[in-house]
Amino acid sequence: MVSHAKKKAVDRKILLYLIPTVLLGTSLGARFAGELKSKELKYVFIFFIFVFSIRMLTSSLKKKLKKVPEPANNEFADSHDSEIRKLPILFHNFIGLLIGFSSALVGVGGGVFTSTYMLALRYPIHKAVGTSAAMGFPIAIAGSLSYMWIGWNHSALPKFSLGFVYLPAVAGIVLTSFPFAYLGAKFAHSLSKDTMRFIFASFLFIVGSLMVGSDFF
Repeated sequence: MVSHAKKKAVDRKILLYLIPTVLLGTSLGARFAGELKSKELKYVFIFFIFVFSIRMLTSSLKKKLKKVPEPANNEFADSHDSEIRKLPILFHNFIGLLIGFSSALVGVGGGVFTSTYMLALRYPIHKAVGTSAAMGFPIAIAGSLSYMWIGWNHSALPKFSLGFVYLPAVAGIVLTSFPFAYLGAKFAHSLSKDTMRFIFASFLFIVGSLMVGSDFF
């Protein structure tokens, strides 16, 4: 979040519209997820992965076939403020509720959902990614606290768990993801918008395929 903000790739205005209902949606999503079996959650996650990855891959392919030229010398040149779709604040609030709910339901930081929404509003890809990174912070706080609360007295949890949050996993992931998030943000701003879309979509598709394959092998 800090790295993207330094590159002026975080839109504070849309964050103010989304965050209040994102927090509410995250709490509701965690509560709903607590009632589902882990296998059901897995397939919900796979569904979202394939929907977004296929959408982004087909979008990139169409642009290549049309041979749309890449804007020169401006990482935010793929869109201008005048081209961004203007929508009522209540609509942003409603989308924020869906982003929070979906993020908590499938256990993600909300980057996929927030960036896809902003791209649909014609925001530049770099600003969509940067704002999505910032959105991950309130989702992480609300989601973690909610999963701790609903899983606090759950039986058969391993040691060193706070509800449904397994602390050794948190520590291991944070130690590596924290420095690499900085490097990833820095690297993202050196890539063109189409390259970013292709890499992200390809990664999502591979992850989804591996998750499906794990049931058969």
